[in-house]
Amino acid sequence: MLHWSDEIRSAEGLAPKAVDIDDSEVDEAMALMEAIGSTDISQYRDQYREAVEAVIQAKTEGVEPPRMEAPAEPRGKVVDLMSALQDSVRAAKEARGEEAGEAEVRQMPAKKAKKAAAKKTARKRSAS
Repeated sequence: MLHWSDEIRSAEGLAPKAVDIDDSEVDEAMALMEAIGSTDISQYRDQYREAVEAVIQAKTEGVEPPRMEAPAEPRGKVVDLMSALQDSVRAAKEARGEEAGEAEVRQMPAKKAKKAAAKKTARKRSAS
């Protein structure tokens, strides 16, 4: 894309500013890297890049690009967390000897803060 000279901005100010790093920070970073240990990246593959390269190669040869493989089915068992929680609550109630039926709704006792507020308003004197 071509730009007019007035459309081009200066690159000044786009680069990150210089940062001063102490020797202690470098030493801490090196100690962290040694604690983590070395990582052998040869075991990893860039599957996306390989797939894109295969599509490009197929298009340059004029053949149909390879089809993407379907993702593998999950190997683990899917757990319904809500039913597991309900089962856990039911088991805990049965262990305590409570009836494992529907929950009760009880009236909460009045808070003391409301009583204190009522006393403060009663103490105020009228301006006469």
